[in-house]
Amino acid sequence: MNARLLVNIIILAQGNASLTSLREQGYTYAQIADAISDAEDMGFLELVNNKIRVTNKGKEYIENKIHSVGSGFWIVPQGKNYRKPVDRDSIIFRKKK
Repeated sequence: MNARLLVNIIILAQGNASLTSLREQGYTYAQIADAISDAEDMGFLELVNNKIRVTNKGKEYIENKIHSVGSGFWIVPQGKNYRKPVDRDSIIFRKKK
């Protein structure tokens, strides 16, 4: 299983993220559903009254990952906010008013 996806699934279950962020990273709904199922099998998540809840084991896993790897592991890159670099040899003309 993808460790980054697992961390994001647990963060999602805590209510601190949205499914959109996982979709923007390129994960399909099937991959997300499989990751939720795997996290439940590992004991990180549990189903209580038709709601997914993070277990203490899941919270410890997240804390260990964040402290050992840093915040870059779970912060979702916002690629839509970046522009593609302009080639060094390009000529840029200002727009006419």
